[in-house]
Amino acid sequence: MKVAVLGGGNGAQAMAAELSLCGHQVNLCEAPQFEESIAAVKVFGGMTLIGRTAVAKNTGFAKLNMVTTDVKEAIKGVDIIQVVVPAFGQMPFIEAFAPALEDGQLIVFNPGNFGALQCYKYLKDQWIEKDIIIAEAECLVYACNIVGPARVWIKAIKEKVSLAAMPAKNTEKALTKLGHLYPNYYGAEHVFYTSMNNINFILHPATTLLNASRIEQMGPYKNQYYDITPSIARVMERVDEEKNDIARELGLTPLMTVDILNRYYGATGANMYEVVRDVYSYATQTSPESLKNRYVTEDVPFGLVTLASIAKQLGTRHYALETLINLASLLNDEDYWSTGRTAADLGLDNMTASEMIKYVTQG
Repeated sequence: MKVAVLGGGNGAQAMAAELSLCGHQVNLCEAPQFEESIAAVKVFGGMTLIGRTAVAKNTGFAKLNMVTTDVKEAIKGVDIIQVVVPAFGQMPFIEAFAPALEDGQLIVFNPGNFGALQCYKYLKDQWIEKDIIIAEAECLVYACNIVGPARVWIKAIKEKVSLAAMPAKNTEKALTKLGHLYPNYYGAEHVFYTSMNNINFILHPATTLLNASRIEQMGPYKNQYYDITPSIARVMERVDEEKNDIARELGLTPLMTVDILNRYYGATGANMYEVVRDVYSYATQTSPESLKNRYVTEDVPFGLVTLASIAKQLGTRHYALETLINLASLLNDEDYWSTGRTAADLGLDNMTASEMIKYVTQG
């Protein structure tokens, strides 16, 4: 298949490499302002993949069809557009590829982070009526890092990852097409499931903000299991509970982060603290270099703020969500309430729970 991978970071390079090694024709495209991140890949015409694989039989050098900063060129004639960027990078790519979309294409956000909802709203607002499918995965299939120029390491693979289309009536079509790339995906009820069950919202903000002193004195430094402690884990559990209050209102079966980690990595334990410390890929990590890291600048405004905004609209609990958002805003001197992605940004303003469900199911 012909695939465009939009992004130039860890996940994008890992995905581009593995799909190329599987025999697919892959175009890698980064935003012009971040061209340096793919400079080495452009020189070599590809990158070397080491570590594990999800679908490829072998690792090694992966030759790419195209390495570019021209989005329109990258998506021309492709079957699937994989958007593999932090949430704050989604809209610039959406705005760039929207005029060049072609009938029959599938757009997938990895991870979703409510990106499918925002893309759907934007295309409607711009009166772009192509025969396309918009979908999102709850997370990236890989745990991976760029470890050198044009060299990427996949250290772990998530065994099962949920996927949903926006609207959900197109999910089976998306799965059929993506089945040629990844067997790891399975269908979710709708995009609220995939976006709300992104474990980054639970793992990253609390462990970063509540280790602020250590990070600002020592970061980046080698750590283990996100430097989680029992008290930090309790905060994470409260955020998880508030997320699941929203899920219940939206007709979803609540899914705890500990259960998701079990599905991804087989991790077990009696509580959040024990389960996180049972994830093998978390045993050796590097801390954020500062509190301006995406663990805060992405997962707070594009995760916690979105959840809190929906919770307020539905009338569910949001004390822990608000606490972390306010703490992040204070520490970074940034009003994440005003810069974050809200229910209105997703086209959900003034909707009741039943109206939201109908919207994400039928459009």
